[in-house]
Amino acid sequence: DPGLEEAFLKFIEGPFDLKKTALGSNRNIYHSISESTRDGGRICLAGERDLSGRAAILDQIDFTGERVLDVGCNLGAVTRYVRSRGASVADGIEFNPLDAKLGQFLHCLSPETPGRITHGKLGEGRAISGTYDTVLLFSVFHHLLNPVAAAQEIGECCQRILLEAKLNEAGHWYGGKGNTHRLPKWNFKYWDELTAHIERIFPGFKFKVDYGKGDRGRKILEFRKEGA
Repeated sequence: DPGLEEAFLKFIEGPFDLKKTALGSNRNIYHSISESTRDGGRICLAGERDLSGRAAILDQIDFTGERVLDVGCNLGAVTRYVRSRGASVADGIEFNPLDAKLGQFLHCLSPETPGRITHGKLGEGRAISGTYDTVLLFSVFHHLLNPVAAAQEIGECCQRILLEAKLNEAGHWYGGKGNTHRLPKWNFKYWDELTAHIERIFPGFKFKVDYGKGDRGRKILEFRKEGA
């Protein structure tokens, strides 16, 4: 097949653009990807956001030997980065089944094959299997249709939560087949109001560390279960 041969040669010569595949084409991609593969190649995918605003903060956080779950992981760019920072397992949950499939494909190409990315929706029955040391909630919690139910499931499975958020967030729930539902906004004037709100939703967790702002005015905040 001349088309396959051409694509293979381009992959050998330089980064392979996933936009040229059936899974990566004609879709709105959130995370930009530029990653090495286990056979020494490189894959790329242009999205609206990369890791540059988060990596410097993630580098401050110790994930050594931890089991980490990335909720709303999209294609797993953050998930795989955390694995490179020493996590023993880095799994992801993604509500969009096509993103989950593409993310798992990228996991399989990764040199370290870090965990799995699965399709699931928190707050609608049990979506998390197993226990974790840390759960990542990066720009996702305000998009959950049932945050209280999701918080209960998250709180039962981990000892630490890393939340990425800003003071004013407008949530949307994507119901599939092009259906988007607007959720109530959260609007806080001060960061201590936001942290108090998260403590109320996650009983037993207390705010511990403000790691500062990354991109888009969002901070990464650490909450730990009391006694952990």
